[in-house]
Amino acid sequence: SFIDAIGGPFWIAANAFGNVKKYNIGISVINIITLPTMYFLLKFDVYPPIVYLSKFIISFCVQIFRFNYVHRKLKFSKIKIINYIKSVITGFILILLSYILFIQYLQEEFFVYQIVFVIVAEFILILSFYKLLEEKEKLLFKSLFIKLFK
Repeated sequence: SFIDAIGGPFWIAANAFGNVKKYNIGISVINIITLPTMYFLLKFDVYPPIVYLSKFIISFCVQIFRFNYVHRKLKFSKIKIINYIKSVITGFILILLSYILFIQYLQEEFFVYQIVFVIVAEFILILSFYKLLEEKEKLLFKSLFIKLFK
C-alpha cells in the first residue's frame, strides 16, 4: 500500500490533463491481475510471503504505468524523476526505522517509549527538512515558521 500511496500526485496530474478515463482503465487493468495471480499462487501452495510479494510487484508495475503516463503528458526530466524516487525511498526508510524503534521499545516502560518516540519524531522531522525538501520549499517553510512565532 506504500507504493499505491505515492500514486496520488499522478492521479491528480491525470485529472489535470482531463484524460482520467484512459488513466483509470490502465491502472484498473493492471490491478485486476492481482486477484487471479494470488488465487493461482495460493492454489498451488506457494509460500504466503511470495503471494504478498506478487502484490508488491503488481503495485510496482502500476507505479511504472503512472510514471510513463504522466511523463508522456508532461515530459519531465529524468533528474526530477530520480529526485522524486530518492525522496520517496528516503521517507520510506525513515518510517521503517521509526517503526522498528517503536516495536523495539514497545515492551519497555511507557515513559521510555514516549521519550524514544519524541526523539525519533524530531529526528525524522529534521532529516526530512534537510534531505527531502528543495531549497524553495525550505525558504517557504522558514518564512512561515518565522511569521508563526513572531
